[in-house]
Amino acid sequence: MVSEDTIGSIIARAVGLQIAAADSHLGWRGGRIHDGVHQARKALRRARAVLAMVAPRLGDAVPAIDDELAAIGRSLSSLRDAMAHVETLDRLLEHAGDDAALLRRCRRVAVAARVAAAQASVNDDPGLARRRARLAQVQIALHELPWSSLQAGDLELALTQAIRRAHKAHARARRKGRDSDWHRWRRRIRVLVHARDVLVAAGIDLAAPTAAQLRLAAALGFAQDLAVLKRDGVAQGHLASADRVALEHLLKHRLKCARAAVERRARAMRDSKRTDAAHAVLSAP
Repeated sequence: MVSEDTIGSIIARAVGLQIAAADSHLGWRGGRIHDGVHQARKALRRARAVLAMVAPRLGDAVPAIDDELAAIGRSLSSLRDAMAHVETLDRLLEHAGDDAALLRRCRRVAVAARVAAAQASVNDDPGLARRRARLAQVQIALHELPWSSLQAGDLELALTQAIRRAHKAHARARRKGRDSDWHRWRRRIRVLVHARDVLVAAGIDLAAPTAAQLRLAAALGFAQDLAVLKRDGVAQGHLASADRVALEHLLKHRLKCARAAVERRARAMRDSKRTDAAHAVLSAP
């Protein structure tokens, strides 16, 4: 860890940089608006992940800041979902087989819906100026937090607790199998990955996410994208009834396969840890 008298200022700067990045991405225009929204939401999630780690030491103002960041992210969700639907269909088309014609028809509808979502957002909030103004207020609030109260031990404890919550969420997803439980597990993993990414980049000596952890997070993300597409459909009113039924059936099957792949990755990670622990015992003097 860095010395305790500087860790607060380093974390404060890291969070502030994520908010600034979100603001910059929301300034992207034209055909880049969807990518800008996607990158902005990622930056907001990274900022929130770090805040979640250190919140207990920073006082009662943190929940309000986190709520505002979450609300800004949600206000962009329709734009992001419209883009994610197209991206998910693109990934499905990579291994489409006999479903290719169906997926191409669905993609055409999804692209039209994406364009409509962007236009609606521009009309409602030109330049996303209202969201960017709210981010400026968040930056002010962040500066007023008692960052000097943070200690290295607080971060170590927070990471341990976050890992424990991720394990509990995994167990719940395996036991109940509901979409909401899988989404909770994904969020818990994402918090760990994002927080570590930001903190390591800021110069704090933590173990960076492993390649296996990143692959697990990506697999969970794809499964979640499938679940969202299954939930939303593709601009339902503009898709033929037969295609809606066929797409729902296809997504149900692909989601089941995607979650099975996630479980295989998680199981491989657990087996690898057991092997590493056994080797450590055998090689001990």
